[in-house]
Amino acid sequence: METADKPDRAPEAGSVEDLARAALSRLAQARRAAETAPPAVSEADLQRFAVHLVDNDIEAATACVEALRRQGAGYQQIADGLFAETARWLGACWDRDVLSWLDVSLGISALLRVNSALRDSCTRQCRGCKCDALFATLPNQSHTLGIILAAEAFRQQHLDVELMLGASAGDIVDAADRRGVDFVGLTVGSNDRLKDIVPLAMRLKALPRAPGILVGGSAAKSVALAGPGVPVDWTVGSLDEATAIARDALCR
Repeated sequence: METADKPDRAPEAGSVEDLARAALSRLAQARRAAETAPPAVSEADLQRFAVHLVDNDIEAATACVEALRRQGAGYQQIADGLFAETARWLGACWDRDVLSWLDVSLGISALLRVNSALRDSCTRQCRGCKCDALFATLPNQSHTLGIILAAEAFRQQHLDVELMLGASAGDIVDAADRRGVDFVGLTVGSNDRLKDIVPLAMRLKALPRAPGILVGGSAAKSVALAGPGVPVDWTVGSLDEATAIARDALCR
């Protein structure tokens, strides 16, 4: 799932209809961006990038990455494309005795440094906001309008928000860990889905930087999400409650 960029000027908080229009527009923009993704990296560009890494020329390697970003590539596209292909290329060169094990090790080490710098740059460009949030649904959770609107409500409080729909629990935990988010928003529409939500919340709370977890949906107020020891910080019954949490976070 692509992360839709925030507009330069966020609209003022309004009615549910206003949030819905803004959210639908944002999802449409993300789909158009995905359909017009930049072309795959050429073999020549890949080899040039790999040589910079083996030479430990981080500045030149970073310039290659920045060229892709100027074409519109996001972190995930670059990581899944250029970085993954470069790692495979380095391994293949070692198999064919084109590069030594030392060269490959130096290249991979430099690649990890470039990846870390790019990840930090991409995930923290939030135009001055203090907090990040991830809103997500699990596979087969069909009632997603509420969480889409809640994500939009958080954006309009100037938080940097990623929305993942139909994602696996592992992908949600990985995204929260990679971004170091302050909040994770989940939804539970029926009591039988609590068996999925509670273990996911426990995995999120076990991260080195544990996020605050808010859960909405018709079953959010279930007794299974209340009481000491439960890894959920807020159960949310309305958009107003979600917005109040966002505002409180920005005031801290």
